[in-house]
Amino acid sequence: ALGTVGSALNQAKSLAQTGIGTNVTPAERTALADQVASLIQAVANAGNSQYNGRYLFGGSFGTSPPFSLLGNVVRYNGDGQALQ
Repeated sequence: ALGTVGSALNQAKSLAQTGIGTNVTPAERTALADQVASLIQAVANAGNSQYNGRYLFGGSFGTSPPFSLLGNVVRYNGDGQALQ
């Protein structure tokens, strides 16, 4: 899961650098934004990784997905409790 997040952040940085400047058309910016939206979804999915039927990053709320996507906003639904 953490490898997926790290890879997505690196890709997002690359996309941001590609989108800088005046040589990028509006259509290209839209395509870059779509790619970033896909990366956001991938990171949310990685955050909802499970092990032995429990969500790893949900704290004590291990039975329901800790991250949900509302448009392009990621919401954390877990808590700060450590898994025992």
